[in-house]
Amino acid sequence: MEELKPCPFCGKNVAHVGTVAEHEKMDIHDVDYDWCSKHYDVVCDLLKGGCGASTGKQYETPREAIEAWNRRASDV
Repeated sequence: MEELKPCPFCGKNVAHVGTVAEHEKMDIHDVDYDWCSKHYDVVCDLLKGGCGASTGKQYETPREAIEAWNRRASDV
């Protein structure tokens, strides 16, 4: 799997890819858990000193989320 670039906002290298359910600390009883457990985003981890930035959108695969995170304005 492709490596994540540092956060474009804080510059720290503490982002990780995971399901929306994981990042939102959801459990099986939460509304929308089924959908959230099958969609991915990347988040700059606040607990590791990051800023909390995310892809802002959810993706069907981890690879799509990583590609979105790694895309920079200079890449367009």
